Amino acid sequence: MKRTIATLAAATLAAGALTLPAHADRFEPAPGAPGLNDPLFPDLGNGGYDVRHYDVSFDFTPVTYDFAATVTIKATAVQDLSSFNLDTDGHLIDEVTVDGRPAAWALSPGRTGQELTVTPPSR
Repeated sequence: MKRTIATLAAATLAAGALTLPAHADRFEPAPGAPGLNDPLFPDLGNGGYDVRHYDVSFDFTPVTYDFAATVTIKATAVQDLSSFNLDTDGHLIDEVTVDGRPAAWALSPGRTGQELTVTPPSR
C-alpha cells in the first residue's frame, strides 16, 4: 500500500509541476469544506481530505452496556488544512491526535449531528 500511495503522490506532484500556480511554494492552510455537496446527501461528509481507511476497536461490557473505543482514520489532505471536520453524534471524546501529535479540537452542533473540528498541530 505504501508503494501505491508513494507512486500516486509522485504522479500528482509531477502533473502539478506542469501547471504550478504562482503561489505554489507558499503554505496557505484553509479549513476543509463543511460538506461534500452530494446531490442525495449534501450535508454529509467534509472536504479537504480523502479517507483511506477507518479502524474502530472497542471494549464492550454487556452487563452495563459500557464501551470504550478508539477510532483511527488514515486520510490524506488534498489541500493545506488549517482545520478539518469529522461528523460524530454524541460521543465522549478524550483526545485527538494528528500524525501522532496532540491536536486542538472542539465539538459543535452540526447539520446532521455533531461536528468535531480538528486543528492540526503546527508543522
